[in-house]
Amino acid sequence: MLPTGNLSFATALALGVFDRRMFHPEGDAWSPAELAGLTVADALEGRALLESEVGLLTLGPLEILFVPGELYPELWLSRDGGGSWVEHPDGADFPAAAAEPPLAEALSPAALRTIVNQANDSLGYVIPRAQFDLEAPYTYGRMSAPYGEGVSNGPGTAAAIAQAVEEMMRP
Repeated sequence: MLPTGNLSFATALALGVFDRRMFHPEGDAWSPAELAGLTVADALEGRALLESEVGLLTLGPLEILFVPGELYPELWLSRDGGGSWVEHPDGADFPAAAAEPPLAEALSPAALRTIVNQANDSLGYVIPRAQFDLEAPYTYGRMSAPYGEGVSNGPGTAAAIAQAVEEMMRP
C-alpha cells in the first residue's frame, strides 16, 4: 500500500481516469461512494493508498524479482562488496534521504538474480528518494525537472517497494 506523491497521478485518480481500487491507511478498501468523493488531497496526503505488489519466481538457481514500475538501476544493483549506487546530487528535493537498499541484495547471494520491471502494475519510474527532483534548483545542472519525476508515482515509491521485497523475502 502506498500513497501517490505525483500531482498529475493524484488528479487522475480523483477524476476517475485511473480505474484503481483505493485503500484506507488501515487497509480496508474505499467504498464506491467514498471513491466518488476522492480528492487530490486524499491521494497526496496518504488518506487513499494504492495497492500494488512485488513477486519472486525461483527456477533452480535463478531468482527473478518482479517489481511494479520502471526501476532506476541504482535501486537494483549493489556495489562490489555491497552497498548502494544511489547518488545524493546537489539540487535534489530530499538531499538528506537515506539510500534505499539495493534490491538485488535482498535475494539469495548464491542465486543467479534478475529483475522484471513493470510486472503486474505500472507505477511509472521508480526513483531513489535522494535523487528525486521536481523543485528548482534542479539536479545535474538541468534547466527544468527531469522527465522521470513527472511520470513517477512519487518519491516514496522506491522505499515502499524495498520494504515489500524485504517483507516478501522474510522466512
